[in-house]
Amino acid sequence: MEIYVGTPPAKQAVMVDTGSDITWIQCRPCVNCFEQNQPIFNPDQSSSFKRLRCDSNECLKLGSKRVCTQPNLNCKYGLAYTGGSRSNGELVKETYIIGRTSIPNIAHGCGYNNIGTYDVKSTGMIGLGDGPLSFITQTKHLIGGMFSYCLVSEFGSNQNAKSMISFGNNAAMNENQHGVMSTPLTKKSDSPHYYLTLRSISVGSKLIPMRRESGNIMIDTSAIFSYLPSHVIQKLMDAIREETNEPPIDDPNPNELCFDMEANVPIITFHFSNSASVALSKMNAFSIIRDILCFDIKKDDELSVFGSQAQTDFLIGYNIPRKKVYFKPTDCSRHVITPYSSDDYNKI
Repeated sequence: MEIYVGTPPAKQAVMVDTGSDITWIQCRPCVNCFEQNQPIFNPDQSSSFKRLRCDSNECLKLGSKRVCTQPNLNCKYGLAYTGGSRSNGELVKETYIIGRTSIPNIAHGCGYNNIGTYDVKSTGMIGLGDGPLSFITQTKHLIGGMFSYCLVSEFGSNQNAKSMISFGNNAAMNENQHGVMSTPLTKKSDSPHYYLTLRSISVGSKLIPMRRESGNIMIDTSAIFSYLPSHVIQKLMDAIREETNEPPIDDPNPNELCFDMEANVPIITFHFSNSASVALSKMNAFSIIRDILCFDIKKDDELSVFGSQAQTDFLIGYNIPRKKVYFKPTDCSRHVITPYSSDDYNKI
């Protein structure tokens, strides 16, 4: 996501993470920084850069991510992500420019020690989770806790298209709009993550029930793949075999389920609460591996996740105050956000 930080503004390309509530970019002087295409941000060249002390309100909101020993010292943070990636640095305040809007005094991290599997196209991460320091919370006076995005599939009709994200009024969705479905948004204490309630999954005529528990699957943009319990995955794979018009390709890995590229694999539909039925296309649930089509929803008995591959080619809207998530099947490569007026603070 393209944003501008500092005064004068410096272009940044931050990864969008709905599972995190902390925003950070790489900053000089770097102790250990990953390679990035953009120049690393230099706080000394920004007149709007402000350091925060350990006893500041913003620093205290870091909670367990706060790394401080004395109140009068600069506020330090430490973040760890699934997979071993991490970021350490100072929590500071800066001016953001997003779309046409300048937003002063955004608390974010200046990362001096960042290790992990980060894309060279990125310069950090923007936290769109629901926490006290998230971008969504810090800008609620502007966007009202609403945002939406449309993730482009690599198989979309326009190969040069970029995924779109919008905030505020331009992101507003409701059930009266054609093709829009909604499902309740569930929060869990002390967690920035967003959870949905998955009732069942259907594959053709086969219905696979999920455990009857509210908020049993996390929706997350930073997770590429989706994850479900192993017993559900096994039932899914059995149903796919039965409903596909040709036998699977023999694979030395028994955990793989692969077909010829031209196989007519069935639609897999996730049935969320409030009758929101999200039908996943072939490319939402399968990947192309060695010129064959392989089922790509993974096993995880600890946490179920609705990842970004499954979310492609849907316009997905979040309304935090109303506690709802909206889905609308959309060719995201052709999706255009409604142009905003000078009173909007929305488009990115």
